[in-house]
Amino acid sequence: MDRLFAYIARFAIITIAYAVAIIAASLFLHILVVPAMGFSTQEEQWLALGGLVISVPFLALLIGYFAFVPAALAIVLSELAGWRGFLFHCFAGAAVSIATAVLFRSSSTIVVEGYEAAQVSTVQPVDAQTALVVLASGLVGGIAYWMLAGRTAGLWRNISAD
Repeated sequence: MDRLFAYIARFAIITIAYAVAIIAASLFLHILVVPAMGFSTQEEQWLALGGLVISVPFLALLIGYFAFVPAALAIVLSELAGWRGFLFHCFAGAAVSIATAVLFRSSSTIVVEGYEAAQVSTVQPVDAQTALVVLASGLVGGIAYWMLAGRTAGLWRNISAD
């Protein structure tokens, strides 16, 4: 019974930590992007308030949706291997963000030739500025995940089967 409770508790901690990590990454993206837009000081206050209320959670939903599979692979790897290191989770967050940017940067186009339709996929390269912003937000997400769940990764295996 203790082991079942440990599994359920660990899954809940991982889920909450993933949610906090994507919110932290979204907030960090807003912190980086809003000053680059060139608004005046009074406009930035209202923009920041609107961003915190609407745009940050919306972008967090998009980040969580697109980064789920690479993040799930990193989380399973850290849980099964018991890797609890700060650097592993930072680099895993960066790798997840870059993998997400590369995987979902492709665009599909429908080409119609007569009555037949074919789907052509072209991968567009990621520019250096975008890659650095995405990499930095992945690092922030990895740090947030490590603070909540990464420090205790794999400890659920030490619970006795009583």
